[in-house]
Amino acid sequence: MIEHKRKQVLVGSEGPVEQQRYYAFPSMLELKGDGSRILIAYKNGEKHFREASAPLEVVTLDAVTKTVSSPYIVDEGAGKVNQNPELMRMPDGSIHMYVDVQQGGSKERLGLRLYRSVDEGETFADEGDFPEVGGYRYGYSFDDETGPDGSVCMLVMSFVELTGGIRAVHAVRTADSGQTWTYLKNLNTEFQFDFNESTLLPYKEGFVLIARGYNKKTMAFRTDLQFNMTASAVLSDRYDSIEYVGRPKLFVHDGETYLLCRNIPAGQSCGTLELYRFDPDSLELRSNVLLDTNDNEAGDSYYPEPYFINENGRTMFNVITYAPDATGHKPDIVRLEYDWAELTRRLGDMAHVDG
Repeated sequence: MIEHKRKQVLVGSEGPVEQQRYYAFPSMLELKGDGSRILIAYKNGEKHFREASAPLEVVTLDAVTKTVSSPYIVDEGAGKVNQNPELMRMPDGSIHMYVDVQQGGSKERLGLRLYRSVDEGETFADEGDFPEVGGYRYGYSFDDETGPDGSVCMLVMSFVELTGGIRAVHAVRTADSGQTWTYLKNLNTEFQFDFNESTLLPYKEGFVLIARGYNKKTMAFRTDLQFNMTASAVLSDRYDSIEYVGRPKLFVHDGETYLLCRNIPAGQSCGTLELYRFDPDSLELRSNVLLDTNDNEAGDSYYPEPYFINENGRTMFNVITYAPDATGHKPDIVRLEYDWAELTRRLGDMAHVDG
């Protein structure tokens, strides 16, 4: 494992475990300006799920000074559990935050809620439920990307308790910054693969996706612009180091494609934070490096999102995620900082992922 240069608790609890809050599921977005301000949304709860209620909060991180603003409460409705926020930038410049709202005391979905900001995250307005698209209501937004035509595609999940009545991931598209949406595809049916947490990235004349299956499989896919599958690979069959992932994130830096994720190695119950170099042509993992580990259950850590910043002539790789500070503790929202040159040397030293 490569050692991080710094671990900073951005939002956390102190004191006995029974008094700690469960801060989790962060989503981040780089704000306009000089590139130094990072908006972070997260859940302020009591446990992973099935608590009475859980507020939705945001903070702003100054990536240069490392200072964090006071939390801004977007929603704290009684009986509502705000899970899994997803921040995205629309072409018109507005910030959308889609939130998986669940019924307090259960895991039943109430629907995907939209909060919108036109002042760079200073305030958010409640815009109501995400619309029914393609005969489905949705409860969970995973990832979004702007395609080559300027439209925005998003991966969203339907549930049996919501309109449409099935548990599946779908692709939808907007060409007018979220005012209207067009239905594209049921991806579970298209891929013939039962999955949920997933990520997408524009690639050539379509997209590449990584998806976590319910059967502890992780798969990679290539599609055209309409999400018709053109290639696939079962990553968890190829490599011993990966069985299934949590909240994967694909990104490109200096022309290389990477996968950042919670990784569950085969035969283990604890998750690790892992960075892979990924080849979107062959759908192969080329090399990897272990970034962080802990002894808590897998669900209590690591929904990671990355950003880069130059400091004193060096490129620093930062990961915003959630993780506990000790075994048995509830997680905090943290920033892990690495020297990118050291990371890439470690990746380069590995000819392939063990398999």
